[in-house]
Amino acid sequence: MEACGRHENIVSLHEKFITPDKLIIIMDLIFGGELFEYLLERGRFSEKEVSVLMKKVCSALKHLHDRNICHNDIKPENLLLTSKFEDAVLKITDFGNSFFLSEKIIFDKPTGTSAYHAPEIILHQPCDKNIDMWSFGVVIYIMLCGVHPFDPSGNFSNAKIVLRVCNGEFARNDAWNQLSSDARNLIEHLLDPNPDTRYTADEALNHPWFGGRAPPKILLEKSAEQLKGFQNLSLLRASIVALGASLPTHVENARQFYANAPPVVSASERLGSYNRWNMDSNTYIKSFQLFDKDEKGFIGKHELRQLFRSFGQYLSDKDLRLIVAEGDLNGDGKISIQEFVGLMKRRMRSAWESGTDDLLRLFKIFDIDGNGVIDKHELRHVMDAVGHFVTEEDVEEMMLAADLDGNGSIDYNDFLTFLADLNETKLN
Repeated sequence: MEACGRHENIVSLHEKFITPDKLIIIMDLIFGGELFEYLLERGRFSEKEVSVLMKKVCSALKHLHDRNICHNDIKPENLLLTSKFEDAVLKITDFGNSFFLSEKIIFDKPTGTSAYHAPEIILHQPCDKNIDMWSFGVVIYIMLCGVHPFDPSGNFSNAKIVLRVCNGEFARNDAWNQLSSDARNLIEHLLDPNPDTRYTADEALNHPWFGGRAPPKILLEKSAEQLKGFQNLSLLRASIVALGASLPTHVENARQFYANAPPVVSASERLGSYNRWNMDSNTYIKSFQLFDKDEKGFIGKHELRQLFRSFGQYLSDKDLRLIVAEGDLNGDGKISIQEFVGLMKRRMRSAWESGTDDLLRLFKIFDIDGNGVIDKHELRHVMDAVGHFVTEEDVEEMMLAADLDGNGSIDYNDFLTFLADLNETKLN
């Protein structure tokens, strides 16, 4: 972060202190929340407003790229506002996957968030700083259209998303058609599967859409509702993963997971290895946040017990201790966010590999009346249990996304398909 220097739209490092057992860093104070939340609170917004915000992000990316720094995890969750007030400043944060890059490289194991990965990352082809520009294009599309360009319905498997990304097949739906020609042109240049012709940050900043031509009067009436639906689906998956923490525990097997994880396979199996081992960690992070209500950055028995009880799951102290023991790889008696992501990836992978028992148990937690399907009332109960208010329309949209056979309820097969993008083994 020192190498990033100072830029108005990048979270800055102000000071650092080293003690015998700690590294203390002083950074910008950020308490305005995600850009997503800001747009949702606004309710309606114009292309012009989105253009102004995204130009700031693009300027920050140019600043990084001029210093040969690749952020490598541009996504809406990493775009934060400094406050809740009108003069809030938008900043890029989370440099955990960033790296210096003076020439093209090939990733042995992709990092970042797979839903925002450029095709060259997936295909193990040479990558440069323009992988950030692909992710930036995905973010602009989501902001303007309210859906993911390669998963507009919210129910595609990770494997299907990967194939669409590699082919550059993003959705050209009604929301897309209502955008200005300048907005569509910019996105098409950013979501160019060919990294050599994809726009750089310099080229994007010089585009007319960032030069004042974004129309101020075209209100994207459906975008806020669609953005909310986008978040609701993410929260539903996160809730399911959270309950996955209550699946049977095998502490020693979990501790051996990292040592036994296979390496990246041969070139002929590269796409398969991407699907098998590179999971989108964002769902797991959202799941962690459901437990970590006080935002301490770690969870223990108390936090596990509270969330499980909200779903009607009453685990014994022994079971809760086992969960903590499985996740607590550094032995400090609690589960950090990094440990939680690793724990849940192992558990969801194990659930698929061990057959249907664990997944059926997970399904039955949501199937409150035990009739073999999850209806709208039970879906609303899930949202209520995690303290997330949803309207009838929200529930209808979530049901449409998960109810793949269109019979008005979510059966076990629908449930498994909805979870497919969390599964490492099935995708292979």
